[in-house]
Amino acid sequence: MKRVCAVMATVWMMLFSLGVMAQELASLKSNVPNQIYVTVNKTTSILFPSGVKSIDRGSKDIFLQKAKGTENVVQVKAAKAGFSPTNLTVITSDGAVYAFIISYDSDPKALAIQLPPNGNSSKGAVIFTAQKDNEAKFNDLAWQLVSKKSNMFRPGDERDFVRLELAGLFVKDDAFYFQFRLSNNSNISYDLDQFRFFISDRKKSKRTASQEIEILPLSVAGNSKVINSCSSQTVVFVLDKFTLARQKYLHVQMTELNGGRNLDLKILNRHLNKAKVL
Repeated sequence: MKRVCAVMATVWMMLFSLGVMAQELASLKSNVPNQIYVTVNKTTSILFPSGVKSIDRGSKDIFLQKAKGTENVVQVKAAKAGFSPTNLTVITSDGAVYAFIISYDSDPKALAIQLPPNGNSSKGAVIFTAQKDNEAKFNDLAWQLVSKKSNMFRPGDERDFVRLELAGLFVKDDAFYFQFRLSNNSNISYDLDQFRFFISDRKKSKRTASQEIEILPLSVAGNSKVINSCSSQTVVFVLDKFTLARQKYLHVQMTELNGGRNLDLKILNRHLNKAKVL
């Protein structure tokens, strides 16, 4: 009889513990917004309790990036007004997966969203990126390549007298150095809003959702803020070394601030294979 009572007491305690855990998890989830509103002329920042490892957007109707110099702040902005709701998925370093619905609002009320800490994280503050030992090497090499002569055939894109082209591609250790030539043959200066890199699907099936994985640059050298009228310049971006599957390509996106001269560049695996060793 005593043994039966002891077993029943143990089972009751386990059920009670599970109930408490379920309540805590429900409470945590209820504090995480699943609907986020963004607009075209304001940036919404999302503060995660742990470092961000992966970001995936449902469509190109939103811009997103990790805030420069931070590990756990994601910035979201609308690429166009009135877009259809899309999704955003973020995976953090503690193994948590966050899913949001992103919708358009001309005047969103919340521009800074702080997510509550989960069971594996107790911090609620910004995590700044630690300085790497080889960061100085990245910067030095990148600036040297700003003035280096092109080493390859130039795949490019042009719109309204503004041109983006891949002028050179180099590799050293575990990093790629992408040398881009930016030209503006118009009488209107070009203010750069964003310069971004994605690994995308070459062929998009109607039955399969397309995925884009953003690659964040390790370093940037050159003027990546403005292309003056009737001028050209070189800018170098340093990315972690990678290769592409057969059905993938590197999508380079350059967008104009408050303008429509947006350019897209497609870099294939055959281009990566031509990278010269520094």
